Amino acid sequence: MPNGFSAVTSMLLARGWRQSSEGPQGQMWAKGGALTPVAFNLEPETFAWRQFLDNVASVERESPEEISRQASAYLEQVRVRRRKQSRTELDLHLKGASVSNHEASAHDFGRFVSTVSSAVAALVVDRFALHSYEPRLKVVGAKAGSVRVQFREPVFDPRSDERLFEQAGDTPESLALLRLAQILNVAQDAAEMPVDHQLDAALDVNVKARRTLQDLATRIYQSGWRVDGLLLGFEEILPVSIGTSGAWRLKAATSQSSVKTRVIEAIGVLDSWSWSKATMTLLQEGARPLRIAVPPELQARVAELNSTKGQQLVASLQVFERQAPNSAVITKAFSLLGVEPIERLV
Repeated sequence: MPNGFSAVTSMLLARGWRQSSEGPQGQMWAKGGALTPVAFNLEPETFAWRQFLDNVASVERESPEEISRQASAYLEQVRVRRRKQSRTELDLHLKGASVSNHEASAHDFGRFVSTVSSAVAALVVDRFALHSYEPRLKVVGAKAGSVRVQFREPVFDPRSDERLFEQAGDTPESLALLRLAQILNVAQDAAEMPVDHQLDAALDVNVKARRTLQDLATRIYQSGWRVDGLLLGFEEILPVSIGTSGAWRLKAATSQSSVKTRVIEAIGVLDSWSWSKATMTLLQEGARPLRIAVPPELQARVAELNSTKGQQLVASLQVFERQAPNSAVITKAFSLLGVEPIERLV
């Protein structure tokens, strides 16, 4: 069953609603003097879902059936892209000064594997707002060649996975592996482009996930590894790469939390979309282009919009800032909360 939060907030944005506040369980959205709560774990066909439809219908002066029809259409738009292979794999090769003759420290390698498993589980907890999640990631047997590790999602378990994922056969680990690969790529980008601060927006995850990502970065940095590989199992093969410089940037970013300051609206043309880094670029008239981190639940939507050349958009953005001791803003980054093509709003 799909999580409806991203779908209904995109619908509200298109209808002129705006987020007014956020708490541990969800957000409050406002239009005029009306307010309606939207829970992070909102699911279709539940009492909370029907109550949400009734609230919006009364404000919009439309029938709950019409609001339900529109919400269902948005649910279709935020579905994760269908995978071609049966199970997702993250295939990595470790290189560097500490790797010689296809050998690496068993101690360091073991901690690296364990930390990746913990990071994937923590990203599942963050994505689905769970209290806890037992690591289930699999490791594929080694083959001849360089020091190599393959992480594979577990076999689909209908008892636990159907309540979280919308497509039969999907597992939470598949999306968490995608998120992890994208974060590693953005971290390496941050090392190669010091003026780019999108890593802050890409790290909009809970405390435990930040901690495990920091541990993973520490393992890579201290071992002097260059980690290169591929994420397999989706429509596109996604290259993954991070070296010691990227690991250092990831370690620093996860230890220094940025501040969510405000939500803004931006209008412009969608110039590009990078699936490997989960980043879109928005061209604004009379202003500098915005690089925007796209969360997993909106990536399929942005990819769809990017198929139309010169697509004009209105985007709701979360602003992340780091401040100096004198309160001056020293870095700024943006994460996508919702997006709609302009033609739908006129």
